[in-house]
Amino acid sequence: MKSEKIAEDLLNLYAEGLLNEESKEFVEENLSKSEELREKLRQIKEDKIDLENSNPISLDFVAKRIKQDKKSYGLLITSLVVSILLIGFSFLTKPIHYEDDGNLYTVTNAGNQIFINFKKDLVKVDSYEEKDEDGQGKEIFLDAYTTRLDQILNKTSKQVLAFEKNSDTIYYNNQDKNATLIYGNVGNNVQILPRLALNFYFILICIGSGLLIILSLIVKKYRKFIKYIVFIPISYLLAYISICGLNFYSFYLERDFVYIVILWLSLYFLSFSIIKLIENKKNKVI
Repeated sequence: MKSEKIAEDLLNLYAEGLLNEESKEFVEENLSKSEELREKLRQIKEDKIDLENSNPISLDFVAKRIKQDKKSYGLLITSLVVSILLIGFSFLTKPIHYEDDGNLYTVTNAGNQIFINFKKDLVKVDSYEEKDEDGQGKEIFLDAYTTRLDQILNKTSKQVLAFEKNSDTIYYNNQDKNATLIYGNVGNNVQILPRLALNFYFILICIGSGLLIILSLIVKKYRKFIKYIVFIPISYLLAYISICGLNFYSFYLERDFVYIVILWLSLYFLSFSIIKLIENKKNKVI
């Protein structure tokens, strides 16, 4: 029995062909005497075959999983970097408005034209038009601004605007203050009204997000997406405040809306990427 026990301990090495001739003969001698040892040897060989057959499949699965994880991780990092860059771009290119302090521009009459020469180095001058009260002409509101990026790059240019002398009235928009009359016969007590239209988009986004959350609660398999949905209105609100301030109004809808959308998407994908990275880390995917 003692020799059979020793032979049993050597079965794994025997099956792998790792024994010397003397030990091999010892094991084979005990195998010839014991059916139990022969059965154990058969089991060892079967387990070895099963392991050899399963290894390629297992290794292939692991390789594919690692490749998928690397791809997912790369996409998340790319999304995170792009979001941060877009947020930085939005911050650096946000318009910085100039107020009319009496030394912002000069007005020159030349024939049938009027020239408005801005003294300060600017990036751009936007204009907004409205019909005047009698509907015979237009009221043109000008807005000069620069950006942080152009200040950093010292990229500026002199702005000279030319207008035909007609029934139009030209103002400089001081936003929160009364507009300054540049050309025309109307009094100075004029102010362009701020727009609240961008609030409408925020309301629509909140309604749409609310419906998606309700749908996710009803359909169980979509509940995991709730945490991504709630950041849609939150990101828009943060972008809205960043561009328009806490007053929630805009003097230039088209311009501000473009900046809000860029910043909104950047903030959303930033939050999305952070959530996914945290989830992957918890699941030990990365």
